Amino acid sequence: FYVVCRNEMRSAPIVQLFIDWLFAEKEQDEGRADAPVAGRVPSRRKRPALKVIGARALS
Repeated sequence: FYVVCRNEMRSAPIVQLFIDWLFAEKEQDEGRADAPVAGRVPSRRKRPALKVIGARALS
């Protein structure tokens, strides 16, 4: 990563290849994050209401 940040190294072909690969991997990771996990159905369970201990009941 340090080599990519150096201006004098940025124009080297191997560094350009690394930069292209890095951004391609980033795009693939973002695409995978959007896709649902196979075999799992997204669902939300309702959380139980919290009970306050020692509180007076409403009358």
